[in-house]
Amino acid sequence: MLFSSAREIRRKEVMERHQVLERIIETIKCIGKNSMSYRSHTNESSYTLENNNVSLGNFLEILCLISKFDDVLRLHLENVINKSKNRLESNSSITKGRGNLITFISKTTVTYIIQILKSLIQENIVADIKEAGIYSNNISIPSGVPQGGHISPLLFILYMNDVGLVFKHTQFSMFADDLKLFYNINSLDDGSKLQDDFDNFKAWCYNNGLQVNINKCNSISFFRTKSPLNIAYYSYNYLLPKVDSIEDLGVIFSSSLSFTAHIQSITIKASRSLGFIIRNTRDFNNIVSLKILYFSLVRSIPEYCSILWNPYQLVWINNRKSSK
Repeated sequence: MLFSSAREIRRKEVMERHQVLERIIETIKCIGKNSMSYRSHTNESSYTLENNNVSLGNFLEILCLISKFDDVLRLHLENVINKSKNRLESNSSITKGRGNLITFISKTTVTYIIQILKSLIQENIVADIKEAGIYSNNISIPSGVPQGGHISPLLFILYMNDVGLVFKHTQFSMFADDLKLFYNINSLDDGSKLQDDFDNFKAWCYNNGLQVNINKCNSISFFRTKSPLNIAYYSYNYLLPKVDSIEDLGVIFSSSLSFTAHIQSITIKASRSLGFIIRNTRDFNNIVSLKILYFSLVRSIPEYCSILWNPYQLVWINNRKSSK
């Protein structure tokens, strides 16, 4: 009798979780269909779900909205919030990341999902090749995602989604596979915290079958003081090069927070593009074509991220105008 009762309770729990997952899956499909962003940069911890002043990202915001009219999801989120609050009280170091409490999807389950999607994609590719009458050997690719595949970005997000949970002290910024760690360094202890998080990231990469490209790793300090702390950072036994400037997503940042090097670079690049157009369009009579070439090949260069580096010194303003 007791066994039957426990089995019935378990069956009810499974059914409730199925209902929750159905709503979660439909939410994800809605986000994907409308090309909406999935996550928020911060404030995804479950204990913040009750705070209406916090932006939780489209996924969690939609779930919270549905829960106002759906008892199944409402009870689930209430349970999740209570668990998250208890976890926060027992471990104050947990400050970000929603963990597995919202979706019940563990890391192992995510791996299974990726494998299933990978198999489906391979089967579809093979079927398309056979239908086209162009045959090739079927080669199993143990890593990576199909280039240009519609679902490839989602597979990549699933694979990298939990990387932010390994950083205990620092903040991070990520664009595709480009990751930056940053922290306010006021003492040697702060430098140790940054090194610890970098070591945590390397351990995460090792556990997930990834390798850190050390040749593309650099260290840079942004400061205004005359005597900043000079702290060395290591990857295994390799000293990370300390640079005075670095290019990030097409913008050159210098340690003094000056964009002089970037302005010089784009001025030269825009001037070269303008010279190319002048040399090769001497016989052009259509002003519309010339405008299209200018706006696409020349003007687009100084306008890229101009809201970030737009100069206020007269000398650089004139230098920028020289390429127009």
